Amino acid sequence: MRWLDIVRMRLRSLFQRDSVEHELDEELRFHLDLQVQQNIAAGMKPAEARYAALRQFGHPTQRQEECRDARGTRMIEDFFEDLRYALRGLRRDRFLAFAATATLAICIGANTTVFSMADSILIRPLPYPGANHIDWISERSGPVQEDIATAPDYYRVREQNHIFEDVAAFMPSTANRTGVERPEQLDVASVSASFFRVMGTEPLVGRYLAREEEGTKAPLVAVLSYAFWRNRLGSDPHIVGKAIALDRRPHIIVGVMPQGFDFPRGTQIWMPLHMDEASERPIRANTMFRILDIVARRRPHVTPQQADTEMRRLTFAIRADYPKVFASRGFRSDLSIGATPLQQHLTGQLRPALMMLSGAVGLVLLIACVNLANLLLARAGSRQRELAVRLALGSGRGRVIRQVLTESLVLALPGGLAGIAIAWIAVRALNAAKPSILVAYPAIAMDPRVLAFTAALTLATAILFGMAPALSAAGTSIQEVLKSAGRTHSIGRSAARVRKLLVVAELGVSLVLLIGAGLLARSFLALAHTETGFRTDHLLTFRATQVGSTSLEGRARFYLKLLDEVKQIPLARSAALLSDMPFQDTYDRAGRVQVVGHEPIPFLQRPRADNTVVSPEFFQTLEVPLRSGRVFDDRDSENPPPWW
Repeated sequence: MRWLDIVRMRLRSLFQRDSVEHELDEELRFHLDLQVQQNIAAGMKPAEARYAALRQFGHPTQRQEECRDARGTRMIEDFFEDLRYALRGLRRDRFLAFAATATLAICIGANTTVFSMADSILIRPLPYPGANHIDWISERSGPVQEDIATAPDYYRVREQNHIFEDVAAFMPSTANRTGVERPEQLDVASVSASFFRVMGTEPLVGRYLAREEEGTKAPLVAVLSYAFWRNRLGSDPHIVGKAIALDRRPHIIVGVMPQGFDFPRGTQIWMPLHMDEASERPIRANTMFRILDIVARRRPHVTPQQADTEMRRLTFAIRADYPKVFASRGFRSDLSIGATPLQQHLTGQLRPALMMLSGAVGLVLLIACVNLANLLLARAGSRQRELAVRLALGSGRGRVIRQVLTESLVLALPGGLAGIAIAWIAVRALNAAKPSILVAYPAIAMDPRVLAFTAALTLATAILFGMAPALSAAGTSIQEVLKSAGRTHSIGRSAARVRKLLVVAELGVSLVLLIGAGLLARSFLALAHTETGFRTDHLLTFRATQVGSTSLEGRARFYLKLLDEVKQIPLARSAALLSDMPFQDTYDRAGRVQVVGHEPIPFLQRPRADNTVVSPEFFQTLEVPLRSGRVFDDRDSENPPPWW
C-alpha cells in the first residue's frame, strides 16, 4: 500500500539519516555526472559541459534541501536540530537552566497537586453506577438553610414524585459490637430497603435488604462493608447467614458490599431503617419529626433543572400536610424542598476553597512565567548578533521563533518532570496526614488525567514564557545589529517595551496575591484568637454509647454512673455530661425561643437557639463565668416546664 511505503520512507529518513543522506548525495552526483556526459557527447568541452550541467541542474545544496522537504520530515528534523542546539546552549548557561527548572518545578508541582485534589474530589465521578443521576433531597426552612429532611418528606417524595426511579432514606449513627473479646464502636447506617437500588450497586456476597425487612417489626439483619468483612471477619466466604451482635442484639448477615462502596462515608454496617410509616407519616400539632437523609435516582433523560421544578411542586404538597395550627403560628411556612446532585452536595463545602487555591497557584505560575520571560529577553539581548547572522544567511523568521520556543520547551520539560515528582510526594503526604477538611472525601490520586494535565501545563508554560523572547528575536533588525559589529549592542526598543510591560504585569499579579495572602492570614489569626467563652487547656473530651437498655431511665442511670466514676479519677478536677460538643452542629435540637410570660410573637420572628443538654457540672468544668442568677441543679430536672 502506498501510504505504508510513505510511512516506512519517513521513518527511515528519521532513524537512518546518515544512510539516507549518503544515498541522496550519490543519486544527485549520478544525475549531475549523467548530464555532464550528455553535454560532452553533444560537443562541449568538459569544463564547459560541467558548468552547463550545473546551470541546468541547479546547485546541489539547493536540490538537497528540496529533496529533504519532499520527504515530509523536515519539521521533525529541524526540531531535533533545534533541540540539540538548545541543549548545547543551556550547558553553557547552567545557572539559567537551574533557576528555570527549580522555579517551574515548584510552580508546576503546586498546580499538579491542587489539580489532583480537584480531580479526585470535584471532577472524578462518584464510584457508583450512574452517579450523575443520584440527587440529594432536603428541605430548607428559615433564614438558615439547614440541609435536612424529615420522615414525612420521605414518604411524600417517594409516592408523589414523577421523575425519580426510586427514593431512599438513611440515618447514620453508631452501634457497639458486642459478644466478642474486645467490643468496639462501629459506624452504621439505618437505611430503607431501596437504598442500595438508588446507589446502583450490587452486593459482592449475598444480597441487600428486602422490603419486608424494613419497619419496626422486621427481623434484625445487616449488610457488611467490604473493609469490615475483610479486616474483622477474615473475608469469610460463608459469612451470609451468620450472626453479628450489635448492642447485644444478634443481626443476621445477609450480604457484603463490594470494595469501594462507602456511602455514607465510613459506614461499616448497613441495617434496615426501623421506622413505622403509620406513626411517622401523620403530622400532628405536637409531633416530633424524625430527622433523616434522603437520596433519589432520577430517571434517564431527566435533568437537574427538571428535578428542581418537580421539587417546587412537591413543596406545596408537603406544606399542605401541616396542620392549620402550624400555619397560624407561622411554623414552617417558608418550607421548601430542593434536589441537589449528590456529588455537588458532598463537595459543596470544599469547592470554593479548591477554586480559590487553584487560582492562587495559577497566579504564582504566571509570575514565574513572567520572570522567566524577562530572563530569556535579557539573554536574547546578548544573542542578537548570532540571530542576525542566521537571518542574514537565509534562515526564516519563523525558523528563529521555533528555535527560541524549542529552547523554552527544553527549559520547561525538566521543570515539568520535577513538578510531577514534587506533586507525587505532596499527594502521598496529604493522604498520609489526611487533614480534617479532607477526611470525608476520597483519597487523592494521580491518574493519567492528572499526568495529561501536567503535560499540557508544561507545554503551555513553555509557550507562555517563550513567546515574548521568540517574537523579540524574530524582530531583530539585521542591518542595525551587523553595523554595530565590535560594539556592545543593547536590546531594541520593542524588546525593552515588552520587558517593562512584563514587569508591570508581574507587579500587578504579585500585588493581588499579596493582598489575598494578607487577608487570609488576617482571617486565620482572627479565628485562632477567637474567644470561645471557656478555657480549652487541660480539657479532655470523649464519647460514650450505652449498650442494652433503650428506656430513658436506663440511659440516665448509665450516664450518671459513668459520670460518678469519671469524677473518681485522681487527676480529674471536674467532669460533666453534654449531648453535643461545643461548636458542633445541633440542627436536630435547634428551635425558636418564646419567653414565658411575654407577649407571644409570630414563630418566624422568634430568636433561634441551638439546644444542648448538659449536666449541672458543665459550667464549672468549662470554667464558664456566671453573669447573674444561679446554675441549675438536679432539682430543676424533676418537673421541667414545657419546652414549646
